[in-house]
This record gives sequence, structure tokens and C-alpha cells, in this order.
Amino acid sequence: MVLDQRTLSLLSEPVRLALGTKTAAATSALLAAVMQDATRCRAQLHKLSAYVARRQAQARHAAASEPLQNVLRKLPKLPSYAYELATRLEDGNIEVQEVVNLIQRDPALASFVLKTVNSAYYNLPEKITSVYHAVVFLGYSAVSQLVLTQALGSLVPREPAFDALYDHSLLISVLAHDIARLTKASNPLTASTIGLLHAVGELVLLLLQKKHHGAAELLTLVDEASVGASLLQAWQLPERIYRVIEEQHTPAFAPPVSLSHAFKEDAAILYLAHLCHDRLLQQAETPDTFLDEYLAVLNLPDFEAFWHTALLPSLRQQLKRLPERIRQLLQATPAP
Repeated sequence: MVLDQRTLSLLSEPVRLALGTKTAAATSALLAAVMQDATRCRAQLHKLSAYVARRQAQARHAAASEPLQNVLRKLPKLPSYAYELATRLEDGNIEVQEVVNLIQRDPALASFVLKTVNSAYYNLPEKITSVYHAVVFLGYSAVSQLVLTQALGSLVPREPAFDALYDHSLLISVLAHDIARLTKASNPLTASTIGLLHAVGELVLLLLQKKHHGAAELLTLVDEASVGASLLQAWQLPERIYRVIEEQHTPAFAPPVSLSHAFKEDAAILYLAHLCHDRLLQQAETPDTFLDEYLAVLNLPDFEAFWHTALLPSLRQQLKRLPERIRQLLQATPAP
């Protein structure tokens, strides 16, 4: 029942006072119940975060076991050109000609870059005939993606499961690059590299399951993020890259303060890239319980506003430089 101001004015003073007292008491009780529920929810979230942290610690322990480390040590090393490029791009001070020289140092890599940029993968209207023009056209981020793709090609076979995982990583890389560039929270090239390599542990575990069928069930218990971080550390990639990848699942279940490393901006960028990935593919796989806290790390007030007014327009402006599959996804996404 709702009493308007006119009806209340017809009531006697004692009745109005009684109604006011009861309303205040009901409101206080409701607020107390809401506060109690909020406290209970926070307690449950704290327990969930603690449980996830324990499971991640157990998984990291399994990933650090000597048998698995022996297997990782037997995997092919990252080619020197890929290591050097990733390190120089993370530093942020590199000229176009330096990138070109690094690529041309390996004829197979130079051939791969030119072949890929002129293939249906990019579907360009005109042919690019020099590595220099490929670097200028694509930009450092896309070139880095191609170089690392060629390097990882020595690790994994071309099969649907591996290709699907690479497509996922490439999209995360593109999104992470632009999130970092738009928010100015981190080096966009570092964010792009983290995005491209974040699933390397999963690639390795898929490869091991394929080679060691008897251990397939046991390998599913190993944390792929820890495996990836161990491998990238063994490859001597910058600490920022492998530390963020090691704790990449934490933002889905715990606030930024739970991260054990100092690279919270990069962790927030990778997490937000996964949420944007879900939005593009029209799926909801990434929990957003602590989204507001990670947005705050990047000084973003609202996810929807950033998605519609900043990130999506930015991606659409560079459609011609993106792989055809990503172009199709963006073109199929309704404009705000």
C-alpha cells in the first residue's frame, strides 16, 4: 500500500507519527538485512578466493615438479630472433629498421612474414614485396605476433585444436594491445606479447597429452598458466611477461590486492581483454565479480562506456591491418 502526500495530510498527527515510527523501523530492519547479506557475500567471496589460491598453489607445485620440468627442458628453445624481438619491444625503444634487420636475419622468417601478409589471412588489395613495407604497414604489434607465431610453430603441429587456441590468443593479443594503448596503463607491445603467449602452457599440455596418452588424465590436473610461465622463464623472456601469465586466472576470482606481483596493470589489461573477447564472441565465460576493482586499476569508470566509445571504434579504425577472421568478428558486432 502506498500513501501519497494528500492522503497523509488527512491523517491525525498521532497516526502519522505511528506510521513514521513503523516505517523507520522497517527501513532499519531492511538495511540491517541487506548489510548482513553483504557481509555474508563478502565472507563467501573471501573463502572462494582463498580456495582458488590454494588450488593454484597446488597446481603451481605440480607444474614445478622435476618430471614435468624435465619434459619442458626437452622442448625446443625459442629462436634467438623471437627472444630478442620480444625483449626489445618490451623495452619500448626500437626503430623500424631494427625490427626489419631482426626479421631478415632469418630468411625463413622473412619469407614467412611476406607470405603471411600477402595471404588470405590479411586479404590485402595490393601485394607487399619488402619486409620493411610489411613492418610499416602492419605495425610492431602485428609483426611481433607473426614472429612469435613462427617461433611457436616449431613447438606445436598445425591441427584444429592448436589452431583454435592460436586464434583465441591472437584475438586476446589484439584486444590487449588496444586496451593498453587507450588506457596508457602499460606498454601496448608488452600487453600484445602477453596476450599472444598467455595460452602457451595450454599448448604445451595439449602437445604432451598427444605424445603421452597414458599421462593425459594426470596432465589435466596441472595448471597450464604455471607451465606456460615456467617455459617462458626458461626461455629468458622478461619477468613482466611470465609473471602476469602465471597468475592470469586470479582476476576472475580475487581482487587486484591478491596478485603476488607488481604488474597489476598488465594483469588487469589481460583480464579485460578476455571480457572483451567474450563480448565479441557473444559468450560469457569470464567471471566479472571483481571487474570494478580491475577497471579502477586502469582508471576506467565503466566497462560498457569503454567498450562502446573507445575500444570498439579503435578496432574498427584499423580493420584493414587486422587478420581477416578478426575483421569478420568486428564487422558482425553491432555498432553502439
